[in-house]
Amino acid sequence: MVLLNRIKSTLSGAGKLCEFGLISGAIGLASDLGAPIGNFRYWTLLIGVLLLIATLPLIRRIGWDSDLAKSTAVFGIMLTAMGTWSITQGGDNGAAAERSQLIAEFQSKLLGLEKNVEAIAKNTAETADNTLATAENTDRTAENTKALAENLFDASALENAIEYRDFRKMTRACASGERKDGFDAISPGRYDKVKEDAIYQHLRTAGCIDTAIICTTETDKILLAAQDRGYDPRWLYPISDALPNRVEELCGRKVKAAYIYTKSEHERKIAEEVAAEAAAREQAEAQLQQKVNECEKEIGDPNWCRLAVEAKIYKPGS
Repeated sequence: MVLLNRIKSTLSGAGKLCEFGLISGAIGLASDLGAPIGNFRYWTLLIGVLLLIATLPLIRRIGWDSDLAKSTAVFGIMLTAMGTWSITQGGDNGAAAERSQLIAEFQSKLLGLEKNVEAIAKNTAETADNTLATAENTDRTAENTKALAENLFDASALENAIEYRDFRKMTRACASGERKDGFDAISPGRYDKVKEDAIYQHLRTAGCIDTAIICTTETDKILLAAQDRGYDPRWLYPISDALPNRVEELCGRKVKAAYIYTKSEHERKIAEEVAAEAAAREQAEAQLQQKVNECEKEIGDPNWCRLAVEAKIYKPGS
């Protein structure tokens, strides 16, 4: 039964990947077919690259099992592939129309190109004048695309090395100046491989952890930095989840003591607030019950008195 459920789960996941692939492929093909009327394929390539950039941190945060992570990865790969194919392999009418007469005829009818032959002929002179500028822009776009593709992996070399537990690449990335964020090192997320002690110790020994923000006894500054990153101050991140032994190894005993004190004070204040709220509720209930008792003495119906007092329609002596 367990094996059957696993097979069903696997097939379900594969089916979703196929669905995402078909949808993104259809979008990529549509942008290729629309090449004669706009630069849709360049937008397709740009969106695909941006989705690829977002895939790794998304997987780290919510896991690969999430449909959002899967769809982002598949859409990124397919749109990047389709955009690159259309730009590098196709002419003015797109790559698909260049390779299939049937698709070219469909494209012509779909876009109404046959009705615009005369208008195209009139604009031939202008098109010739713009050919050089178009070629220059295409060259620049190709260069920018190549640089973006290279930076896609270079910018996250350390994160990729951590994700795949490649210690040699971690060392090279550190030597090139990349650093692991100190917040992640002392309170790693669920899917961050730096939570593994071997990876953490390797990064610490190599001096590859950025401790500029976390290593201070002025914990208010740490919380302000976390707030700038979008964390609610009430969460007390990263101090609330910080691993004391890592804080001590990276920053020393004084900083560790400051973390522990700040966390204990935060918990004490929360406990006081909870206690105060409980006391206020008890006092309010006691006052309510006192009025109910007065009402019962006067009227004699406890149920009606309770409702009347809660609705604030009961007046003594009325």
